[in-house]
Amino acid sequence: LAAVAGLRAWELVGAAGQAAQVDLILAAVGQNPATLSARVPDDDDKDASISDIHAVELAAALNCTPTRARSLAFDARTLRGELPLVLEALAEHRVSAYQSRLAVEAWRELVRRFDAAGAAMGDRVAARFQARILTRAATQSAAQFRRATRAAVALLAPPSHAAVLAAARERRNV
Repeated sequence: LAAVAGLRAWELVGAAGQAAQVDLILAAVGQNPATLSARVPDDDDKDASISDIHAVELAAALNCTPTRARSLAFDARTLRGELPLVLEALAEHRVSAYQSRLAVEAWRELVRRFDAAGAAMGDRVAARFQARILTRAATQSAAQFRRATRAAVALLAPPSHAAVLAAARERRNV
């Protein structure tokens, strides 16, 4: 049991390095963290978010593939631009690097659902999402945190078109 606690502590120490790496990745791909727009590109635009030259340079520096480098840059941009409280929690050892990736994945799913519903996503959605998932994140396992992110997406996402139609059919009095 002590070994597991030691591994958890080591993982959190690595999380602080991961948080510091976010701004370095953004600088390496030519994006100023201070001037990022609030909205990141969709997954379809991930390839367009950084140039091929930047992807290859970042891949060489991190000893990974250019595809992985693009993914890291996209995650860094999401954390810095849309999920700053998750990035702060990562820097303060309150979430692990893996939990931050789960948060980014859940955020992208929430964005997809808003886009599919044609609904506007206000600034409050990001704040509510982060508050909801970070409340107990420091004490949650990866599986518990994943469930919390999924619950936050389900709670905050607008109803799908199919759900709206089904509810309308149930209320119909003909």
